[in-house]
Amino acid sequence: MTVDTAVDSMTVDTAVDTCLESDVEVSGAVTPKSAAPSSAQEQESGDVSRDRGATDDSVTTVPPEIVSSSESDVDVAELFATHTGGATSSGRANAAKNTRRAEATPFDERTGPNKREKGKKGRKKKKKRAEPPMPADVAAYPELVKYWYQRYRLFSRFDEGIRLDREAWFSVTPERIAEHQAERCRCDVVVDAFCGVGSNAIQLAFTCKRVVAVDIDPLKVAYARHNARVYGVADRIEFVVGDWMEVAPSLKADVVFLSPPWGGPEYAKEKVYDVHTMMPIDGFAIMEKARLITNDIALYVPRNTNVNQLVSLAGLGGKVEVEQNLLNGKLKTLTAYYGGLV
Repeated sequence: MTVDTAVDSMTVDTAVDTCLESDVEVSGAVTPKSAAPSSAQEQESGDVSRDRGATDDSVTTVPPEIVSSSESDVDVAELFATHTGGATSSGRANAAKNTRRAEATPFDERTGPNKREKGKKGRKKKKKRAEPPMPADVAAYPELVKYWYQRYRLFSRFDEGIRLDREAWFSVTPERIAEHQAERCRCDVVVDAFCGVGSNAIQLAFTCKRVVAVDIDPLKVAYARHNARVYGVADRIEFVVGDWMEVAPSLKADVVFLSPPWGGPEYAKEKVYDVHTMMPIDGFAIMEKARLITNDIALYVPRNTNVNQLVSLAGLGGKVEVEQNLLNGKLKTLTAYYGGLV
C-alpha cells in the first residue's frame, strides 16, 4: 500500500481579494515536477484508516488560497470545494499551479522505514523483521488494535522504547504531520500547550531552539520526557506539569502550538465539529490564553471542524491558513495557522 501524508491549505486574508493555488509535496530534497492538486484525536492524529503494509510516506502541502473575508457572511467552507473539483467562490479565478515533488523513503506499517532496494538485478531483498507480539495492554482493548499496526507512523522509532498510555494511541499526531507542523512553527522558543506523550514536542525540538511542553497529566509528561530521550532531544525541551489555562499567562514564547483534547474518537461521528462546545475545554478560551503569549499560533483540530469558526478565531483583520492533512489519500485532520505563521 502506498502511503502519502498530504496537506491541502487555504488562507483567508481579510484584506486581499485574489485567488492563489499551488501544490507542493515535501519529503527530503526537492525536484521540480508537475502534479494535480490533492483532493494529526480518530487521528487523524492516530486514527488513520488504511491497509497494513504501507511502502511510502510523504508530505504534501498546498499553500494557500487567499480570498477576502471582510464580510461576515463569507462561507469559507465553500473554498475547500476547489481542491476536489468543485466550484470556486463567485467571481474568483484559479491561478496557475506550481508544483514540486520529492521521493519518500519506503515505509512498512509493521516493520517501520526500510531502505530502498538498490544494486544489480536479481539481488536478494532484505528480510523483514519478525512482527513482535502485541502488548497485553493493547490487545485488551479491541479499538486500539488498529493503532498498534500503525505504530511506526505514529513514531518511526517505536521499537527503541516509545511509551504510550491508552489515550495516546488515538490522540498522537502522526510523525510526518508533526514534522511538517514543526517546520511551519520554526522559531527560537515554542510552547506545546497540550504535549501528551510528546509527538509534537519532539519534532518541534528539531526545528526550534527551545520547547516548553505543557500537560496536566504527570504520567503523559513522564512518557513525553522518556520519548524525547529516545529521539535525542530531551535537552531542548522543558517539561511542565500544569493546567494550560493557568500556566499560559506566565509563559513567554515566539510561537504557540495547540493540539487540545478533542473528546475522544466519538467526535468523528459528528457531521460538524464545534470547537466551542465539543472540546473538553472551550477552543475559543484556549486561543485567548495563547494570545497572551503571541499571535503566532498553530491549532490542530479534527477534519470535520467548522471552518468558519477557525476563520473567526483570526479576529477582525487577522489572517488564517487552514491546511487539510491527508494520510493514504484520505482527509484526516486540519491545522490552522495564525498571525506570522501564515
